[in-house]
Amino acid sequence: MEKAPLDLQARPPARSRRSIILSFLLTVLVVSSIFIQLSTFSLFNRLRLADLHPSIHSIDRGIDFSWLAHEKQCPGLKMIGVEEFTARRDRLARLLKGEDEKGWGAYVTEPSANTLYYLNLTQSNWYLSERPWLAVVTPSSSSSASSTAHHLSILTPSFEKSRSQRLPFAVDSAQLENIWWITWEEAENPYEVLVEHLEGLREAQNKTGAWSIEIEENVRQFLAAGIEEVAKKRKEAAPEVGLAKMVIRELRMRKTKAELDIQRCVGKITLEALRAVRKHLRIGMTEKQGEALIVNALKAGGLTDIGAIVLFGENAALPHASASSTTTLHEGEYALFDVDGSLFGYMSDFTRTMLPDRWIKGRKEAVCEWPKNERAKKIFETVQKAQRAALAQLVTSSNSSEDVVYASQVDKAARDVISAEGWGEFFTHRLGHGIGLEVHEHPYLKSGNRNQVLQPGETFSNEPGIYIERSKDVEQGVGIGVRLEDMVLKTVEGWELVSGEGLAVSPCSP
Repeated sequence: MEKAPLDLQARPPARSRRSIILSFLLTVLVVSSIFIQLSTFSLFNRLRLADLHPSIHSIDRGIDFSWLAHEKQCPGLKMIGVEEFTARRDRLARLLKGEDEKGWGAYVTEPSANTLYYLNLTQSNWYLSERPWLAVVTPSSSSSASSTAHHLSILTPSFEKSRSQRLPFAVDSAQLENIWWITWEEAENPYEVLVEHLEGLREAQNKTGAWSIEIEENVRQFLAAGIEEVAKKRKEAAPEVGLAKMVIRELRMRKTKAELDIQRCVGKITLEALRAVRKHLRIGMTEKQGEALIVNALKAGGLTDIGAIVLFGENAALPHASASSTTTLHEGEYALFDVDGSLFGYMSDFTRTMLPDRWIKGRKEAVCEWPKNERAKKIFETVQKAQRAALAQLVTSSNSSEDVVYASQVDKAARDVISAEGWGEFFTHRLGHGIGLEVHEHPYLKSGNRNQVLQPGETFSNEPGIYIERSKDVEQGVGIGVRLEDMVLKTVEGWELVSGEGLAVSPCSP
């Protein structure tokens, strides 16, 4: 019987079948990979767009500010470590002993920038209520070089003790074991419990004579009054109760190297963000759209707690006004940006008064030019001179302890420049304020602060301005506002710019 011939067309060889299957699987793999990438890309962009400021203009949505990320701007930057928090509390405890180490005192604080400074705790960790929760630092009785110079006590409602013990205190394991938990029942007077505890600590260290309870400035008034009322009942050995002395408050004012590293980074990011945003300013955009630009840039830098004052034209004559969704930028008008943000808890604060680029017929590239209004240029230059005069006032000699600079002198140096040009009445606020864990903190550079010596290690703003409201603009009747602000570090012999960058050169080169 003759065999039927094989149907080679209907049944390919095994090798061909394997090739077809492999090709099919490869195609499925490639298509799946493309689909996953597209889906991921789409999701990433949806997430990124969702994080953008709601007032962002459609043409600004694609701007890439990722290069501002602190990991790129400040590689290797570290947060404050437990060792530094320990050193801070030790310095505080030594001050509570006094120069002769014969004194004794207690420092009392509640969740605020000060607990952030000493314990790395804020109101986000413990929300303030009518029930007192207080952190107390006192000197330690230990004389061992390996031991800390401070003791830490926590006053807490009794039923909240377990919750308090779970808080992320900036302490090591040994310090955590040594925290004293001062508990009070609902029927008790918490201030009586606190003062009795402090009296016991003092007696255990065989301390006699005068002592004090130093209450930090952010403690609420009813708490401070409660402590003071109880203290007054002690006839003998009653503590002096009051606002923490300036020498104690100066601990936070004078920055360490670790703090300055963070401040330099957050300052650099903020200033670079302002300079980047200027390139995207355009005639016709609204103040809200300008606000969206700078907020998105600072977010890309990794900053939080962002604040932005964005004002165009005559609105800039109102130093702390809010951005409008209808006010637009016109040709020849200044755009004022006053912004701040936080990195690892430390704030920045910068202001630039800027101009947008514009296209001129016959030129291939956009240009930025001074306004045709000569007064606008002179006001900007006057504010520049005032800022530089303030910096010059900070220069001292390291050879003499008597060669010091007072906060009022620096304010006056800037104010004199503006007054000499006839605009003194339009410089309506202080020259500056300290910057650290809070955007506004000690020291304050103002005319009335005549006894405040500016110390090396302090960082503060230098922000002169001229603000002529339309209703007061008898000369031109249009209104104008200009402010320039930089973060400054007081050094032994002078000053440094915290950002490590330069001052504003012009509205086109901020």
